[in-house]
Amino acid sequence: MRPSIIEQTICQHIQKLNTIFIFPTQTAADLWADRATLVSQASAVAMERFIAWDQFKSTSIRSTQQTKNAIPSALRTVFASQVTRENAEKPFLKILISQQFAHQSSGFTSWISDLLPSLDMWKKRFEKSGLSPDNEDEDLLALHKRYTEFLNKNNLFEPAWEMPPFKDDGNTYILFFPEILMDYLEYKPILESAKSIELIHLPKEHEAVSVQKYANARIEIHQLAAAITQLHEEGVNWNDIAVDVPDLETYAPYIERDFTLHEIPFVRRNGKALSQTLAGSFFTACRDCVQENFSYESIHKLLTNTSLPWSNTNAIQGLIQFGKENNCICSYQTEEEMLDPWEQAFKNPVKPLSDEAIKNLYHSLKKTASAMVNAKSFSSIRKNYFDFRDKFFNMNQCDPASDKIISRCISELRTLIDLENDYPDCTIPSPYSFFTEYLTTKMYVPQETKCGVQILPYRVAACAPFACHCIIDASQKSLSLIYRQLGFLADIKRESLGITQDIDVSDLYIQLYQINSLHKVLFSVSAKTFDSYALEHSYFSLTQENIIDDVISQEKQAIQNIEKNLPLKKITAGTKDSFTAWKETQANTTTENQNTIDSLIQKIEEHAYKNGKLRISQTTLKDYFTCKRLWLLKNNLKVSEAVDEAQLTDPFAYGRILHEILHQVLLKLKKENLPFKTENGELPHQYEQILQESTDTALKQFEASALAKETLLNKRDGFYNEIKNALASLCSKLKGYSVLETEKELTYEPEDKNYFFTGTIDCLVRNDTDGELLLIDFKSSEAAVPKNKYAEDNDIPDFQMPMYRFLLEHDSNARTVNECVFFCLNKAEVKGIVGTKLISSRSKHFIKDFQETQKCFEQLAEQFASEVTRRPFVLEKVSSDWNTCASCTYKAVCRRTFVVAKKED
Repeated sequence: MRPSIIEQTICQHIQKLNTIFIFPTQTAADLWADRATLVSQASAVAMERFIAWDQFKSTSIRSTQQTKNAIPSALRTVFASQVTRENAEKPFLKILISQQFAHQSSGFTSWISDLLPSLDMWKKRFEKSGLSPDNEDEDLLALHKRYTEFLNKNNLFEPAWEMPPFKDDGNTYILFFPEILMDYLEYKPILESAKSIELIHLPKEHEAVSVQKYANARIEIHQLAAAITQLHEEGVNWNDIAVDVPDLETYAPYIERDFTLHEIPFVRRNGKALSQTLAGSFFTACRDCVQENFSYESIHKLLTNTSLPWSNTNAIQGLIQFGKENNCICSYQTEEEMLDPWEQAFKNPVKPLSDEAIKNLYHSLKKTASAMVNAKSFSSIRKNYFDFRDKFFNMNQCDPASDKIISRCISELRTLIDLENDYPDCTIPSPYSFFTEYLTTKMYVPQETKCGVQILPYRVAACAPFACHCIIDASQKSLSLIYRQLGFLADIKRESLGITQDIDVSDLYIQLYQINSLHKVLFSVSAKTFDSYALEHSYFSLTQENIIDDVISQEKQAIQNIEKNLPLKKITAGTKDSFTAWKETQANTTTENQNTIDSLIQKIEEHAYKNGKLRISQTTLKDYFTCKRLWLLKNNLKVSEAVDEAQLTDPFAYGRILHEILHQVLLKLKKENLPFKTENGELPHQYEQILQESTDTALKQFEASALAKETLLNKRDGFYNEIKNALASLCSKLKGYSVLETEKELTYEPEDKNYFFTGTIDCLVRNDTDGELLLIDFKSSEAAVPKNKYAEDNDIPDFQMPMYRFLLEHDSNARTVNECVFFCLNKAEVKGIVGTKLISSRSKHFIKDFQETQKCFEQLAEQFASEVTRRPFVLEKVSSDWNTCASCTYKAVCRRTFVVAKKED
C-alpha cells in the first residue's frame, strides 16, 4: 500500500509529544489515532493529540476569553426562542419574520439560531460597505444588538465572532487540508502567520480519476458488492474498505441487502438524530399525544412503539382495539364543550368493556403524559419522566440499544437542567417542546462492536485511512459541495457586501478520497438513480461499466442450468439456508397435508353449513366462482385485513343508513297500505312526513360510537334529501304499484339435498291493476350495479337477481317475477335486468331471454354444492385472471400474482 501525505506526516512527527494533529472531522481524527500505532514506531498515542478543527478553534478562542464562557448551542437556541416570543407578542422584525406571520414566530426559532454565528461577519461587511440600511439590515442590526446584550448580561461570548491570534502554548499544530474548511478564508491570515501551526495542503498535481458508469443504481450496487468481494480475495481486509454514500438514507437498505447476499460483513456508521430513533421518538410521541388531546393516532404511535419496554402489553392492545372499535379519532367541539372521544366511549361503548384495566391505562397515561409535557422546567420534565417510567415501563426487559438511547436523551435533558440552573433568567415558554426540538439536533451514533466494511456518509471520512474508498452515486448533483457565506441573504445583497463568488470544494473532496485510499479508490455512478436520472461529476474521466461475474450470478446460472454442470465457486449461506428450510418442509408432508385438509373441512362445516346442510347465497356463489381461494379465505377461514387506524365511520355506514331509511319508509307504506304516487310531480306531504320519521328512526337505531353518531347526525339532512329524491323518482315510476315485501328473508330447501338456498330481497312491489310483480334491489351508487348481468355475455353471470327469482318461485307462497331492476339511490335511476315496463326500449330484456341466465345460475349452484360437499375436499386448480388477482383484498395472503420490476435499460 502507498503511504498517504497524512501517514507520512504522522510518522515524521509522532515521537514529538508536543505535536497535535488537526483533522477536518472528528471521525477522521479518531481513525488516524487508531492507525498511528500500526504505521509508526509509537506503541500508544494520546487521543488528545488527534483533534477536529472545531475543537481546535474552541480551545484556542477560550484561552483569550478567560473571564467568559463560550455560549452553548442550546443557550443560543434559548435566546432565539426569546426573540421569536417577543416578536410574536409585539412585532419588531419587518423582513426576517414578515409581520403578517409574526404570530407564528416560534416556527423561525431554529433559523434565527442558525444565523446568529454569522451576524458579526455580516455587520463588519455591512459597515465596511458604507450602504444605507434597509428594513432587512435594520432587522439584522437589531438582532445583533439584542444578541450582544444577551451575551454580555450572561458573561458569554460567541466563538464565531472572535478572531484572536493563536498564541504559542508550547505545542506544534499540524492542520491537514484547511482549504476544505468552510471558514478557512476567515482564519487564513492568522493560520499562515502563526509559527506554531503547519498547514498541509492538497498537492497541486494529481492523477486523473475515472468513474465506472452503470445503467441503473441496482446494477451499480450489485457491482459494488462484487468489486468489494474481489478486493477481499486480493488480500484487503473487510475493515480496510469504506463505502462512502452521498444519499445514505436512500441507498443504505439496498447496499445492506446486496452485502448480505454476498456475505460481506458491514458496519453502518452514520448518526441519527435522537428524536428519529425508535426509542428516542418516545418524547416526541408523548408531546403529540398531549397536543392532539390524545387522538387515536397519537396514542397508537406511542403505545405500539415496540422498542419501549411496556409493562402492561395486554391492556395496551385492549386500549388500541377499543379506540378502533369506538372511532376515538380525535376530540371534538360541541356548542357547550370540547369532548374527549375516549371518555364518551367508556360511558357508552359499542361493545361492553372487556377489562377495567383498559380504562385505567388511558386515565393514567393521560395524567402522567400531560404532567410531563406541561412541565414548567427541565428538572420537572425529568421528575415526571421517571414517574412515567415507573408506571409504564419494565426496564428489566428493556433492549440494551433502546436503554442506551433513552439514557442519552436523559443525559441531554441533564445538560438543559444545568443551563437552567446556571442561567435562571433565560426562561422559555414551553420547556418540553424545546427539549423535543433539541433532541432533533443531537446525533446518535451507536457504538458498533462488530467489524466489517464501513458504510459512511460522503465527506465524513474523506481524510480517513482506508485501503480502499468506494464512492457510489458519484453524480454531479450528489458530489457538488459549495460553501455560501452569509447564505441567509439574497444573492444581490451578498454581492453588495463584496461576496461575488461561492467556494466550490467539490473537486477537493474527490482528490481527498483519491489520496487517502491507500490501495485504490473506486468511483461509480448510474445513469438512472432511484429517483431521477444523473450525470457523472465533471471532474472524472468516464469509463464504461465493467461487469464483474460475481458469486451470486454464478450461483444463479448454475442452479438454473443444473444439467450443464457449470463451475460453481461457492454456494452462499442464503441459498444453503433456503434449501435446508425447504427440505424440512418436505418431511412428513403427507401427514401435515392431511391435518391441513381435516382442519379446512372443519372450518368449512363450521361456517358454510347450518343445521348440517350447506348454505348457498348469492354472495357465496359470487365469491366461489370469482376465485375458490377467495371463498375459502373470506367465508370460511374468516381472514380479514388488519386495520390499525381508527375510522370516523364504517366505510359502508353511509350505504347501510340509506338502505335502512328506505326500508323504514317502505315498511310504513306497506303497513298503511299506501301506493306509490306523486302529487304535481312531488312527494305527497304524508310521504314526506313518513320520510322524516324514517330518517330519524334509522339514525337513532344505527349502532355506532358517540363520535361516529355525532358525525352521522350532522349529515342527517343529506340522508333525507338523497332518499327524498330517490323516493320521488320511485313514486313517479311506480304509480299504481304497492309494497308487497321489504327486506324479506327467503329460504328454500330442495328435497333429498344436503344444501339449501337463502337470500334477502330489498323490495317486491305489485301492480294494483294486473297483479304483475316487480323485484327491486337498491344500490347506493351506479358503481355497485353488477356489470355481468347475463349468461350469454359472461361465463359466470351475476347471481343476485337469478337467485332472488329462484327463491320467490320456490317460496311457500310461490310467486313468479318477470320484472327485475336495480335502482341507484344517488342518481335516482333504474338499471334494468329483465322486463318491459320500467326499462327503456333500448335495453329491454324479455323474460324468455333471461331463462339462459336463470338456468346457468341453477347449474352453477349445483356445481358449487357438489364440489364443496365432496369428500375428500379438493381445492381444484385456480385459473383466475391477472386483473382479478391484482384487485383482490387477499392477494398478499394468497400470493398467486406478483408484480416485479421490469428490466431496466
